[in-house]
Amino acid sequence: MEEVVVISKNDLREYAKKLRRNIQDKEMKDKIILKKVLGNENVQKAKNILIYVSLDYEVDTKNLIKEFLKNKNVYVPRIENQDIKFYKIKSFKDLKQGAFNILEPTTNHIFSNNKESVIIVPGLLFDKNNNRLGYGKGYYDRFLENNNLYKIGLTYSELLIDELEVEDFDIKMNEVIEER
Repeated sequence: MEEVVVISKNDLREYAKKLRRNIQDKEMKDKIILKKVLGNENVQKAKNILIYVSLDYEVDTKNLIKEFLKNKNVYVPRIENQDIKFYKIKSFKDLKQGAFNILEPTTNHIFSNNKESVIIVPGLLFDKNNNRLGYGKGYYDRFLENNNLYKIGLTYSELLIDELEVEDFDIKMNEVIEER
């Protein structure tokens, strides 16, 4: 009989964080992902881009934000109470250190238009069915449940696995972009 190993989501998160800290050729992979995102048909059509400001180990979004600021409305998340809300920024000067050491917007122009909008979502792991393992707080799942947006996850190929166990409240991405 084959042994089945069950790993908790928290253990999986820790494993993913460890993997992510050891990504080889990160800068080159970030450039490939940037090109793929900028060339994405849904991104090109969108007027509004909702995007997180990356931390060191995440796929770099700062260069994406620089590109988007040239010709898109860019909205960046801020945690308020137990919710995530997105606010329009015009430059990196509109950001300051916030919750979890993440750069957050200081502006008050809140996102409210689901039309012609794409959201770029962070995750620790993604699977080949476009499911996502987030950081465990549920901010994005709650936001996405109430907003009908085209959802793109960004990841490195090392963090794209065959299958994640999902729950009813987990929101699937429309697509996941990685460097391969």
